[in-house]
Amino acid sequence: MGSHRAGRFAEAETALRALIGAVDDKDHSRLCYLHGLLGTILNSLGRHDDATGALREALNQAEHSGGDDQDLLETVRREIGELDANGERK
Repeated sequence: MGSHRAGRFAEAETALRALIGAVDDKDHSRLCYLHGLLGTILNSLGRHDDATGALREALNQAEHSGGDDQDLLETVRREIGELDANGERK
């Protein structure tokens, strides 16, 4: 990955973490989406362990939302499933 692209992902990570911190703890659907996006960005940065943690938090938030957004829930499960036990992409 080029340094410019990595820099943009790092900027996105910072912005997402700020958004996550500003969202109401009970807004599980929004937190699910943001944690899922964070996990995707972290994976793109090669930070697979952190990505797995963010995706697991997205799944946790999705389950707390009552499963209202099945598409989002399935996307998060698929992302987690695409990482092996070491956090690397299969």
